[in-house]
Amino acid sequence: MKQQLDKIDFRILSILRTQGRISNVQLANLVGLSASPCLERVKRLETLGIIMGYSAQLNPSVFGPTVTILAEISLKSHGIHDFSKFERKVRVIPEVAEVYQMGGRLDYLVKLICRDVSQFQDIMEDLLRSEDVPISTFYGHIVLKEIKHTGPMIPLLEQSTE
Repeated sequence: MKQQLDKIDFRILSILRTQGRISNVQLANLVGLSASPCLERVKRLETLGIIMGYSAQLNPSVFGPTVTILAEISLKSHGIHDFSKFERKVRVIPEVAEVYQMGGRLDYLVKLICRDVSQFQDIMEDLLRSEDVPISTFYGHIVLKEIKHTGPMIPLLEQSTE
């Protein structure tokens, strides 16, 4: 895929990553193209599935106090159906913000954003009681402070534009 992209494509991606609402004319000026070829490149990046969509980053604390928990989860058994059942279950929990399948001592790392610790406890107990999701261990770690959040792809985009 990288062979299909040039420095201008990577520059477009880098700008859109941090300025998703930038106008096409402004974007074109920043990358040194006229508006029409710039728009064609953006459409191509969308068609290739490199740009998957556009969204607003919301500040959860605006809606009231929240607590962020990183949960380490391991399953009792490791059949493909066990992983599928767990993944289906967590996809529909609104407080689950991110889920990563891991290699190593745990199977999943799950980021939850909850109203409070009590809500997290309820979610955890519901998962542990679930007959169809074979969880063996579930450790929750409360996030005290977010130190850095740059979002995905920044280092890759910076390396690609050199």
